[in-house]
Amino acid sequence: MNMNQKGFANIVLIAVVVILVGAVGYFAFVKKSEPVAQQPTPSQNQQVSLRTPSTPTLTFNQGAKPFIQINFDYSIAKLFNIYRSISATNGWQKVISNFPSNAHTAVDYDYPKDAKVLYYRIVSVDEQGQESAPSPIASVAVTAQSETVNWQSYFDSQNLPSAPLGVMLPQNCRVVGSGSKMVDLAYKIFAGFEWSVDCGSRNNNARGTLGPALEQQGWKFCDSQTATGHWWKNGVITGIAESAGVSYPFKVTQRSGADCSSN
Repeated sequence: MNMNQKGFANIVLIAVVVILVGAVGYFAFVKKSEPVAQQPTPSQNQQVSLRTPSTPTLTFNQGAKPFIQINFDYSIAKLFNIYRSISATNGWQKVISNFPSNAHTAVDYDYPKDAKVLYYRIVSVDEQGQESAPSPIASVAVTAQSETVNWQSYFDSQNLPSAPLGVMLPQNCRVVGSGSKMVDLAYKIFAGFEWSVDCGSRNNNARGTLGPALEQQGWKFCDSQTATGHWWKNGVITGIAESAGVSYPFKVTQRSGADCSSN
């Protein structure tokens, strides 16, 4: 190999090395420059799993201001939306939004007064407003407002109701026994009705348990005295007397009264 050939070979070798180094550098740069794919957060592509409520229990309460009481398993979520319709197949309207689980019992006063049957279903709601699948549908028969019972007729006839008039007890509370008539001992005359109510562990806080429910149902608070409290609505005064402890039911009384001053 002469000198010219050897020099040419060296030039070719250097060119190959430069090309290789350039190629390696290019690919290293491209790889480094590739954007890192952002890992999606759970909130971007994973909907929070919400439990479907069970079938609600509905009760129609007659009175001067009738309403539907809605009970359900509120332990499965913190918030709920409640839907109502006059048809089991369509026309659903959201009537209560973000109902908190710690309120326990929902009440619907503004239902269509000309309806004969109402349908309800419930969904769980998360903090972003996402809803679960709806609960099974429940229905309740209602009475037209003009057909509601005259409470005063019970006092006039001394016909003992099976439960306090116009009072929907909170969930897990119940009337014990059949109630009784009260007598004014001084005048030996009929004075009203009395029932024993058992709310389990809440018996020793009867006013704190039943009082808020009464006011939600339209009863006007009158007064609170030692171990007793009174509320008024529709010509009736409802009294609550605290029990001796959680093992004993508390007393609910009702008597006729024009207003709170009749107490």
